[in-house]
Amino acid sequence: MRSDWVPVSAAALVAGVMALVLAQMLNPSGPNASPADQLIVASANPGRWLAMSVLFFGGAVSLILGMPAVLTLFDSARGRGLGLVGVVVFTVGCVGVAAMAALMLMFRALALEALSSDRVEGTELLLVSASLENTGLKVMLTLWGWGFLAGVLLIALGLLRSKATAAWVPGLILLFLAEQVVLPVVHADSAEKVVASLGLMLLAAGFTGVAMAATAPERRVRVVGTLRRPVAS
Repeated sequence: MRSDWVPVSAAALVAGVMALVLAQMLNPSGPNASPADQLIVASANPGRWLAMSVLFFGGAVSLILGMPAVLTLFDSARGRGLGLVGVVVFTVGCVGVAAMAALMLMFRALALEALSSDRVEGTELLLVSASLENTGLKVMLTLWGWGFLAGVLLIALGLLRSKATAAWVPGLILLFLAEQVVLPVVHADSAEKVVASLGLMLLAAGFTGVAMAATAPERRVRVVGTLRRPVAS
């Protein structure tokens, strides 16, 4: 990657994770809400739901554009394998987030049609809810979600091994992953939203540290030196 594009990629990384934070803060329902509950929430808050979907999609795209900046941190042998695999897995997870955002837009349309029309019977609402509980759909969403988290974990482990950043950077990312373990056991809707938002803020702080390390003057000098190194004949 050209060194003058590293700051652009780093900025995309920070913008992407901040978009996810804003999307989660706009989420009118808890992360563990059932499809039926989310239908009701999406119908009652169509504007917020639309904004949240757009932010999730834009955040996923920005995070993918930010991966080249992450790759510049794995230019040594230590941690390179973990880092490269982590970036690939994380990118697949981001594609899943973008797909989920598109699904949320369809979700909103279904909610407005099913709950805002006097013509809709209760059985139709049950059919929509049952469709969203489809095993194949749930499996794909679960795989995408775990892919996102697995990519974050591998990137954090790669950063720990390579020592390309300060220790607090992968530490905050690992705290985000620890928060994901706590989140499923939280049952109050308000507490769910607070915990989920705080977790994404930890990830945002960690990725900001990654962007700072990727754009540090000594890092850019090192990258430029590598690009200009003559090839032996």
